Amino acid sequence: MPYVETEKAQLYYELQGDPGPVVTLAHGGGGNMLEWFHQMPALLAGYRVLLFDQRGWGRSTCAVDDMQFRYFPTDALAVMDAAGVERTAIVSHAIGGWTALATAIAAPERVAGIVMSASGGGILSDGILRVFREGPGRVVGERGKIHQVITAPDFPAREPALFFLMQQIATLNQDVGAFMKRSLDPSNGVTQERLKGYTVPTLVIGGSESRIIPPDVLRDASTQIPGAEFQEIAGAGHAPPFEKPAAFNAMTLAFLARHFPPRG
Repeated sequence: MPYVETEKAQLYYELQGDPGPVVTLAHGGGGNMLEWFHQMPALLAGYRVLLFDQRGWGRSTCAVDDMQFRYFPTDALAVMDAAGVERTAIVSHAIGGWTALATAIAAPERVAGIVMSASGGGILSDGILRVFREGPGRVVGERGKIHQVITAPDFPAREPALFFLMQQIATLNQDVGAFMKRSLDPSNGVTQERLKGYTVPTLVIGGSESRIIPPDVLRDASTQIPGAEFQEIAGAGHAPPFEKPAAFNAMTLAFLARHFPPRG
């Protein structure tokens, strides 16, 4: 099984599919690389796909104290190097958006574009800080509680099997609560200074029913990223790739086709 050693972590990754342009997937805080099962068939039709468990999640080992945002871009680049990937587009969800944006900032020549689902990529706007501190998102970091509010309110009853699967995927992770709480520290946020000169094509996707980051709050945060587009998926909560995969895949593939075309 392929692993790469990075600073204070060992990262598990897989490169799947036929030769062609590579899309890298960066999962959310409540999942790991298994969460992308809805996206893999759609992406593999035109791309090679690089998946990895971020440090401390899934099969990637790391002490919770060494789960620090400063390692996110170097981890992603280390996985790309180990897999022999020179240039990629990054599709991400939730905390994975922090990896996508940080990597695009650190190495724009290696990132053709990024898609961030339910994430401002570390843009800690006043609105995002407010909803995480006062709204349902305040349970972020409390093991087992985030799934009570992560989807649209009707999703558990409408899709009980998928909701159960979502919960079970999360149990394969160590307790990352301490790290998730740190995500709300403004010192970890992406500043406008770091975004000066940013030109990487960026798409932010939000769910219309998100109780964690309401779409108006996410849309507002996305305006701080130069050139970023925002699209909304009706009926999705904080997990559009999982809740509304057909809509999410269509938006993602259309964006990729414009900025990082699939193999011919």
